[in-house]
Amino acid sequence: MFKELKTMLLEQVDRMVDLLDFYGFENFQLKQRELRFRRDADGGQNISIKLEDNPSLLVHDFARGVSTDIFAYIVQEKGKTLGEVLHKVKELLKLENDWTPKKRVELFEGIYNRIASKTSRDELLPEYPETILDEYDFVPNRRFLRDGISLETQRYFHIMFDVHSQRIVIPLYDELGRLIGVKGRINLDSADIDEYIPKYLYLHECSASKYLYGYYQNYQYLFGQTVVIGESEKMVMQAHSFGVKNVVALGSNSLSPKQARLILQLNPQKIIFALDEGLDLAQTERNINLLKKNMGFQEVEIFYWDYTKNPALKGTKNSPTDMGRDEYENIINNQLLRCFKEA
Repeated sequence: MFKELKTMLLEQVDRMVDLLDFYGFENFQLKQRELRFRRDADGGQNISIKLEDNPSLLVHDFARGVSTDIFAYIVQEKGKTLGEVLHKVKELLKLENDWTPKKRVELFEGIYNRIASKTSRDELLPEYPETILDEYDFVPNRRFLRDGISLETQRYFHIMFDVHSQRIVIPLYDELGRLIGVKGRINLDSADIDEYIPKYLYLHECSASKYLYGYYQNYQYLFGQTVVIGESEKMVMQAHSFGVKNVVALGSNSLSPKQARLILQLNPQKIIFALDEGLDLAQTERNINLLKKNMGFQEVEIFYWDYTKNPALKGTKNSPTDMGRDEYENIINNQLLRCFKEA
């Protein structure tokens, strides 16, 4: 989806200019291989987009030392959501809001497509209307607050509460900002939860393997950066609460092909698997191998958390963020290993 929209903008540079103009950028100068423009009337013409050999549609802001894709750049500079920007892109390209890329014809037994066009074969998940959230109360939760999830973060991720089921409500969004499910966490401490009562359940069903929690909300901090992969939504929110916003969650401990492709679409500099303490490292190895199979010609450093380097955590099943920012930074700086051997 992202790749196809970027390709269309490169092929229709006037629409790219319309997009940037709509968000307040100025003084466009179109050259043969480059588009130059200003941030605003007071800025210099020091922002550039190459029009050739730029499939990621990178924007180079020389004044601020920023290099990221056009979607993340607009989100950062203009305080918009990724969903708002993508909606405007589709409007300018005259695409229906539910548009998805067409499936390509498989050539040479599909070898080329498996490398270069896997995202175009992924159908969008069913979307729920935002009105389904009206049945919940938009209030902060003390249990999450005690777990290190700030009130600001709870508001940012739209954490709610379901009086009927007595569960904390976590809305789930896909990479395009579409509501594709709702998860409920029982409002009890783990030690007090009956073994027959699920800690988490879906209040509105969702295919967990088809999205990454935090991808949509944190996109501008993920593209072209280090991407940290955790298991639970809680890890994303805890990290966000102490200012770390380059984290996504699988919703489980198993990476799916769709999730692998979403991660690789971010053009990450580095990928870190930071799954919970106690998880069999063989599962992490399987995740890394699956990621590598989807990398094609991309070259990305991959690391994983070796929780055995911290014997004090044995048996805790903690995520790297459960112990606060200092311990998280200790893990990232001192307890990572490079990935396993080639798949």
